[in-house]
Amino acid sequence: MSRSEIESAFGSEDGEKISAALISSVYTESGPRILDWCLKFIEHPNGVVRYCAVQVLGIIAIIHWNKIDLGKCREAIEKTCGDPDQEVRIAAQDALEDVQNAMKLREAS
Repeated sequence: MSRSEIESAFGSEDGEKISAALISSVYTESGPRILDWCLKFIEHPNGVVRYCAVQVLGIIAIIHWNKIDLGKCREAIEKTCGDPDQEVRIAAQDALEDVQNAMKLREAS
């Protein structure tokens, strides 16, 4: 997806389109930009969008560990560990592990 297509999907109310755009952004956008988008969608009313946002946070923590604010990433994920949706909570636990590994990688470099 191009950036304009991603941003268009973000403007929709369709959770599937927003989620697909978040995932697509991993392949085409910078880590800081993706982080900003995920921080926006981490509290979305649609559980599918929250689930996707937390998964993408874990992915970018690993891929862009040296280019993003891992503290912000961790903080957002920690908040979702208490999400009402069990699938989001499970994804948050996995993503939190990714962020912790990325932080270890940053410390070691």
